[in-house]
Amino acid sequence: MPETRRTTATRKHGAGLIALAILVHGALLVVMVWRAGGVDGYAFSSVDATEYYALAGNLLDHAAFSTSQERPLEPDYWRTPGYPVALAAMMAVVGKSPAALIIAQQALSIVNVWLVFMIARSHMTDRRALVVAVLYLIAPYRLFYTTWLLSTTVFSTAMLASWALWQRWRAAPTLPRAAAVGVVLGVSVLVRPIAMLVPVALAVGIGLMSRRGSDSQQPAAPARAAWKPMLILLLACGAIVSGWTARNRVLAGHWALSSQGGVVLAYFKAAEVELWHLGRSGDRYRETSLDPDRLDEPHVVWDGIDRRLQTQFPDFPAEARQTLTWRQLAQGNQSEHDPFAVSDALTRIGWEMLLDRPIATAAFCLGRCAEALTFPLHLAFEPNLTTAQRLRYAGVGSIYALLSFLVVLQILRRCVGWRDAFFPLAGTVCLLLATAPQLDPRFRVPMVPFLLVLAFLPRRCDCKNASNPPG
Repeated sequence: MPETRRTTATRKHGAGLIALAILVHGALLVVMVWRAGGVDGYAFSSVDATEYYALAGNLLDHAAFSTSQERPLEPDYWRTPGYPVALAAMMAVVGKSPAALIIAQQALSIVNVWLVFMIARSHMTDRRALVVAVLYLIAPYRLFYTTWLLSTTVFSTAMLASWALWQRWRAAPTLPRAAAVGVVLGVSVLVRPIAMLVPVALAVGIGLMSRRGSDSQQPAAPARAAWKPMLILLLACGAIVSGWTARNRVLAGHWALSSQGGVVLAYFKAAEVELWHLGRSGDRYRETSLDPDRLDEPHVVWDGIDRRLQTQFPDFPAEARQTLTWRQLAQGNQSEHDPFAVSDALTRIGWEMLLDRPIATAAFCLGRCAEALTFPLHLAFEPNLTTAQRLRYAGVGSIYALLSFLVVLQILRRCVGWRDAFFPLAGTVCLLLATAPQLDPRFRVPMVPFLLVLAFLPRRCDCKNASNPPG
């Protein structure tokens, strides 16, 4: 009877939440029309969006993963297929109109809010879960990036779906449920490779949960049996990811997710550390910028990486080596050279730069993780800002800083069950490690539901909620 009453209450809360989400997202679209002239006013604010749109269109029309506008459709190796496939699916339903796609993305965002509520209620009361979901609903950066044709919303969906399936595995730890978690995590990696550490962390979590914990009254499975779900999860994830790496092997001769790994590591991660070490972090907006209006400004660190890169290819004619520059490589690897060979060379250079200064690298990355969790708080202290800008950055950043503080307080006080906290905590740490030291609020959006649930977890709730999976 109590469970029946809770189910009825959950339906009421869920219906009210969806109605509120429709209202909020509807208001967002009205604001977009007012401020940007249409619901798709920000759709192509990033050059990434243009590439995703072209990839999705070619997938739908020609079943080809290419950004080419005409035949022959050259294969693209820069992007992974997760978001273009999702965008192509949306196109198949609502058409290619950017406005229709943005509206479809709003609908998916509403699904994400509902998923947060269903996941949260498996850890806490419905009312507290409703608070978590509403806070997630009104998170400013989550709303903002739903109006861009970027992978942020779809990636959030994939991570939330894997979390919901993880909860179901915890309630009944069967091998098919472990495989389901792995499959969805594999999809998450194909949407954004920054998720690649999460399946490894969850496999470790399965091993830890095979031992009896002091905060759980459920009997633990024998430790020797833990290897099966661990292996199944990793194999299922690997099967999804390896399908794409096999495509790149067949077409380009390389087992790799994409050709951008080395570019990102050297030109963005290692370059940021170098600037910080030199005391020039304030120049990052110029030194690591591809803004057309700033291309002629000095890019001293990137130019240095170019010189090191050109020495990696001594067999190239001098003229060919001169084309290996950040202008050609930092946004889409548009050179005529083997993109994977260039990426491998940049990977070596990036790691050399980072390992040459291990203490500076570690310190800077930790600092950037803190800035990522509290963004845009640090911008309030930037020079040459108006008072209104400082207040806006300080206000929004303080909210995220408070959320992070509550999470840290929960962990330090050890007042929540570690099994309940494992997925959101592991997910947050893995995403931070994979993105540091880059700083982009898009990377923080999928962490917000993790942080909200961690902040609102009741005391020691593992034992009574593990049998109440989402859905």
